[in-house]
Amino acid sequence: MDVAEFRALILDKRLLLLFDYWQRIRGDRAMPDWAEIRAEEFAPAVPFVWAWRLDENGAVRLRLAGEAIVEVLELNIRGKTPFDLYAVESAQSIDDRFRKVMGDPTCSFSIGEVGHSGRAVGLGQRLVLPYFDRKVGRRGVLGGSVLDKNDRSADGGSTLYELGGHEYFLGIP
Repeated sequence: MDVAEFRALILDKRLLLLFDYWQRIRGDRAMPDWAEIRAEEFAPAVPFVWAWRLDENGAVRLRLAGEAIVEVLELNIRGKTPFDLYAVESAQSIDDRFRKVMGDPTCSFSIGEVGHSGRAVGLGQRLVLPYFDRKVGRRGVLGGSVLDKNDRSADGGSTLYELGGHEYFLGIP
């Protein structure tokens, strides 16, 4: 899959803005440096953006989460690992995805039905992009998640939604 094909999969304009910004700042490198990322340059996407990074022990930890994500969850998730937030199977899948995106490096885009409490609540999209934090010498992922609910009564509260569907990868030369 080439960049144009990958980009065409992204339906949400906020995630598309994030992807285009990331492409621009990385230039001809595999990934941008964390210090180069400027939230004001993708402001409409910021409430839906999150970032994870490898900590000093190699665990994947949440670095930041946008306002829309925090509002849905109604709990402080900063500094948590996927294993702190999700059931083991889901946490392992998330951890594996983030390590693949950081390590290969690659980009990931997922789209499909979102579930909550065993029922479908809408269409979700997730974009995952690698970055390098030169200051601490560790990799991380910057991404965004959006949910278009078809069931307005399906509030998550302190529950995380599950995104099923298709996942696409874009290898970075």
